[in-house]
Amino acid sequence: MALLNTFEANISLPRLLAAALTVGRPSWSAVLQHGSYSTMECTWRAAMIMSNIAISEGANGDFIFQSSDAFNCLDPSEKGAATFFIAGTMTKIVAELFGIPVLYHLDTLHHYSNFIGPNLPQVSMLANATRRPDFIGPNSGLLYGVFESKGRTHQSHDPLRISAKEQTTMINKINGTDPICRVACITSFGNRQMTVDVVDPTGSHKESFNMETTNADLKEPFRLTQQLFHENIIHDEVIHRVKYKIVKLEAADLEFGLRQDVYNALEFGSNIDMEAQIKRRGREDGVQFPASLIARLSEGADQKEGVAPDGHFVRVGPSWERWMNSKKAKG
Repeated sequence: MALLNTFEANISLPRLLAAALTVGRPSWSAVLQHGSYSTMECTWRAAMIMSNIAISEGANGDFIFQSSDAFNCLDPSEKGAATFFIAGTMTKIVAELFGIPVLYHLDTLHHYSNFIGPNLPQVSMLANATRRPDFIGPNSGLLYGVFESKGRTHQSHDPLRISAKEQTTMINKINGTDPICRVACITSFGNRQMTVDVVDPTGSHKESFNMETTNADLKEPFRLTQQLFHENIIHDEVIHRVKYKIVKLEAADLEFGLRQDVYNALEFGSNIDMEAQIKRRGREDGVQFPASLIARLSEGADQKEGVAPDGHFVRVGPSWERWMNSKKAKG
């Protein structure tokens, strides 16, 4: 099945921010062991979205994502850094559509696994496997998908798609099993319009390698949230009959939270408890393109708050509403 088709889908601002605040980062444990920087990290991530993406509302109430004027004034290297982050954010959203609620940075797992110990999934692969994809992530059955993320200032093109597809095929098997999906996501800003190309090659490369993950710390993608809660005052709130732990990020004018049951597993539970949460948050059903993709993307697209599949919650404040309302929709 090839997903190189064209369709439009609404993504709510809270859903976009939730992905930006939780997308796989190289080793939260390695970053946070040097100090408490989670509040600044979350504020920076929110600012990357606000400063580089212009979000306007179209005539039909849908959202139009474009590069902002600030983004267009950046030099090429600065644009490269911004598109790298935005592309990772969109890849996180695409992974959620495939039933994968969390992502791990594969390359970092490989390099850090030798000396960080149980704080990261231990990844064993061939030493000469240099063309690795960006991410892997488990679904509810703890079967892994493979994802490559690429960001470009200008429009995507066939050689770039071919390269991205090839990188996803460099993994043959994970824990003795074929990946449940291989997905290349290319986020680009051709004519300022943000477009995400999603292609899923079949099979593996002739030089592909097998890999094993053992002693996986499934809490790793939640470490930023955990540290954020440790740094700030949190409160309980019931939203749609579900209890959440919430922290207000004043500088970013948003509230960020986590379901109480996921929080309990993160803060007090074992790896088995977190495994149970991922099983609940992920999905195993197949994706029927494109109707179910559009439905999952568009759910709650007109709301000021949203919940990601991994249990994270985002509610935007007044400055985000004013920012969105100040944008003029472009055709």
